[in-house]
Amino acid sequence: MIFYESRVALNFDASWSVIPFDQSRYFKALAGQGLRGVDFLGIREQTLFLIEIKNYSPAKKAKHYPYGAVPDELVAQLHEKFADSQRIVRIIESTLQRHLLYRAWRLIARYLARWTHLGPADWSFWTRSAELARRGSVREVLILIDPLGQIDTDKFPDSWEIIPGQPSFHPLPGLEISPLRP
Repeated sequence: MIFYESRVALNFDASWSVIPFDQSRYFKALAGQGLRGVDFLGIREQTLFLIEIKNYSPAKKAKHYPYGAVPDELVAQLHEKFADSQRIVRIIESTLQRHLLYRAWRLIARYLARWTHLGPADWSFWTRSAELARRGSVREVLILIDPLGQIDTDKFPDSWEIIPGQPSFHPLPGLEISPLRP
């Protein structure tokens, strides 16, 4: 699966189940509620990944970075995005639980795993995301593309996985990131 975000192409292999969070129908339904989400939700093996991409590669006419060397504002924004993203996963699951058809699908899927494909495609994804979040099997990942090294990462919380990258790299197993051509 290839997605485009922040002037890069993200190529997830078949070991991933991924959605661009802000493009999901449930996230769009929550628009205007003051909640912010990460760029991607991904499931790989037994882990829910909250993935945010920040690309500080200089554009042709860029003279400076928006946050400079002290990213206090960036840290606050990302903290809010990661927290809101987990909150949104819980809201989506509770919304789905109110639908009789979803509850019936869950009951069938619990006992007959081969039937999980019968519901809407995203039901399995949201169900699995909520289960992993409840278990605490969540990784908050910031992919920080900063080729000039101007962002001070010391202020980021230890709980975040900061993956510094150049314009072309493999930040996580099964994920390749490459720059888009201007």
